[in-house]
Amino acid sequence: SARGAATAVRGSSRPEAAAYRSKQPGPPRSQQEPQPQQLRPQQPQQRTKADVLLGLSVRRNMAGYALLRFGDLLPLQFGLVDVRKAVEVQQKALEISAVLRNLRKEAPEKLRQVAVPADRGGSDYGLDMEYDDVEDERDYGDEPGRPTPSSSSSSSAGRPLRWIVSVDDSTADRSAPANKADNSAQHAIAMLQGLVIGDCKRLFKVAPVLVAPMRSRHLLGIRGRGPFARREVYEVASSRVSDFPAVRHEKSGNLNQDTFLMSDAWASAGFAQRSALIAELKMDAEFMGEIRQEVIKTKQLQRMSEAVAELHPRKAGRDLEEVMLKRTEHLIDQQLHRYIDDLIAGRLNGQDQGTSPMSYPAAVVAARRGRLGVTAAPPAAAALDSATS
Repeated sequence: SARGAATAVRGSSRPEAAAYRSKQPGPPRSQQEPQPQQLRPQQPQQRTKADVLLGLSVRRNMAGYALLRFGDLLPLQFGLVDVRKAVEVQQKALEISAVLRNLRKEAPEKLRQVAVPADRGGSDYGLDMEYDDVEDERDYGDEPGRPTPSSSSSSSAGRPLRWIVSVDDSTADRSAPANKADNSAQHAIAMLQGLVIGDCKRLFKVAPVLVAPMRSRHLLGIRGRGPFARREVYEVASSRVSDFPAVRHEKSGNLNQDTFLMSDAWASAGFAQRSALIAELKMDAEFMGEIRQEVIKTKQLQRMSEAVAELHPRKAGRDLEEVMLKRTEHLIDQQLHRYIDDLIAGRLNGQDQGTSPMSYPAAVVAARRGRLGVTAAPPAAAALDSATS
């Protein structure tokens, strides 16, 4: 059961018991069973790191969330949590936590309602597993009729959903406080955001990703900060998600800025998905090594390498070498982002013939390694599956 799986197994802490065990006769070393790592080296798990994405954006009196399927960013639910009636920050955090707990319980059913590829059953998404973790046991374990760890109703064959939780760092998108009131407001937002992050760790058993708004907007091709940039994010979200929710004023019909909390959460979730896909690509050492070799052949890095050789071993040469290494990593990241963009758009498998995607190193290496045929899977999931096949 889920509760039983969360219970740690501890050995005896008595020193005399440990000493007794050490004196017991055992089979000769040659007859002892080999350890698992001696039988077969453990292979890295090459599969998607998550099933569900949850993006959050927290302000002083309101929080927005976006629940998405990881593979293709299919929206499962958007919403706002109004906490303006709560006075204390801790009470606001408790109200947000209650909504997140409901989302956690409803996510399996929401995944059932969307189209699932025929070759992947419900149990593969963990839909047969019901969440019932240690935190719930602490809160409700003494309540009559509450299932205990040994009597959980969840299926032993299933598994919990794998989550990625991202939080839009609203504190990084604000100007310096102009007065005492602004300072206290920003302090309250930072405190509430920290409490929500702690609750997410307990609820979803993952460390939330704190996403700077500038980075998530950069992925959408948006520059700038403040209300104008947030409106641009909303416009992009509305163009990519059909029937994206909008809150409007009753009298004027104008768009309420609380809507931007949902679009900010959506953008942060998209950035978290892209970061997970990039990290998965970097797990393939051979693929990354070939891309690095191709990137180093570029004229820019060749000139920098020649300059480093001329200045070596002077300090200027060492400093330039560090700059070249950072520049190399930056160019590799650019290659991976472009590679995933082309996979999602279908430009690497012949779906889009209007461009020439084979002119950059990552696509060249992918073609050499046979990583371009991705037509059956959902867009983002296809990028990951092809990169880890």
